[in-house]
Amino acid sequence: MTRRFDVARSTLWSLIWYGSKTSFRFVSNMILTRLLSPEMFGIAAIGNAILNGIGMFSDIGLTQSVTHSRRNDASFFQTAWTMQLLRGVVLMLVVLILALPIGWLYDSPAVTSFLLIVAFSQLAMGLNNIEVLRDYRNAELRRVALIDIAAAIVGLGIMIAWAFVQPDHIALALGALCSTATFTLLTLLWYPREMCRLRLEREAAGEIMRLGKWIFISTILAFFIMQMDRLALGKLVPLEWVGFYSIAWIWASIPAMMLGQWSTQVFFPLVTQ
Repeated sequence: MTRRFDVARSTLWSLIWYGSKTSFRFVSNMILTRLLSPEMFGIAAIGNAILNGIGMFSDIGLTQSVTHSRRNDASFFQTAWTMQLLRGVVLMLVVLILALPIGWLYDSPAVTSFLLIVAFSQLAMGLNNIEVLRDYRNAELRRVALIDIAAAIVGLGIMIAWAFVQPDHIALALGALCSTATFTLLTLLWYPREMCRLRLEREAAGEIMRLGKWIFISTILAFFIMQMDRLALGKLVPLEWVGFYSIAWIWASIPAMMLGQWSTQVFFPLVTQ
């Protein structure tokens, strides 16, 4: 009975979480499409596809590894946080280095400036409180859902405010960066921070990497399935068409994304337990 109740509660919070963010996205899209040209959304679509691709090609499966592991000691969580931070720093540097060549590839300085801004979101994600993954492990979603919803509100508010003043792609880049930074700040304020310390234990790192190599393979396949369309379209059609396509894709993929979120946040932790 307890497990059924926990699953029902976790499922409810997963639905509240996804439903709230989807509602905010709908309202913000209605406003932003009136303030920004479709080309701005095309720039953001290419930039986000590049960012997601780099992230997928370096995914070590940290969330899945911590959720799957039976270890609950400080050494394991501090090692996981250290690996998360190192990955965030490396990804930030990679995006900063590639920003200019990618802008040349698409003949768009705006893509370069978008990437130069959102690159720092990788560092912010690297600083996330590792205690969040303990809640994921136990499918306790209330705190992390409230934090993510609050961060989404901040990011969307900044997007809309900037777009009112200066209607360009910077609004979308700053909104994404501020949303990520807000999420990180709130996790550090709300959760205990004892596990956010530099430490590398060989056994813990090896356990994370063993599962991570399979996650790495699956995310590479997912990248080619989910991201290559926008990258290819960016070279074949005008960026404003890519903007129309990306907005339509977001809304068309809502059911699949909702099921994927529930599977990650509820089903996988339940199976591992």
